Amino acid sequence: MHLKTKLIAVAAALMLGTGVASAQMSEHMGGHMGGHEGMGGHGGFMHDGSGFLMLLKSANLTQPQREQVHQILQAAHAKMKPLMQQQHTIEAAIAAKLLGPGSVTVGELAPLMQQAQQGRQQIDQSMIDSAVAIRSVLTAEQIKHLAHVHQQLQSLHSQIEQLMGPGANEMMEQPN
Repeated sequence: MHLKTKLIAVAAALMLGTGVASAQMSEHMGGHMGGHEGMGGHGGFMHDGSGFLMLLKSANLTQPQREQVHQILQAAHAKMKPLMQQQHTIEAAIAAKLLGPGSVTVGELAPLMQQAQQGRQQIDQSMIDSAVAIRSVLTAEQIKHLAHVHQQLQSLHSQIEQLMGPGANEMMEQPN
């Protein structure tokens, strides 16, 4: 039943002109970190990498650290680019089946959904690997500072939800 729910969500998103996985993947690659191409977006701390990169902006990196981070992000981008292309190909195949003539069964889409899930796992692993590599560039004091900033951001998100109600943060992140 869980797979069927996911397929319905993907079908609805595709019919509305957006690709759920496409949006997730474009978030992974779209952000910037002080002019350095990174894994951007508006998700959680490690969901899309942006939380970590946003925190990194507050770390007061030295020039050598910025250069190391830039190299790590370039390597991550090179590794993730073919994974992203593969995800887009899978999404196109799902859309073709869902929007094509004739009937479609959950069973017909299951292998494509499994491939998409494996691709997302590879992308997530790449992001974790990059975050760990970037963390190794930081000093203990910078890591402590990032933990403090992260805690403050979590507190702000909680305050927003208390004032605006559950889901307020997600509503603010939705494109117009």
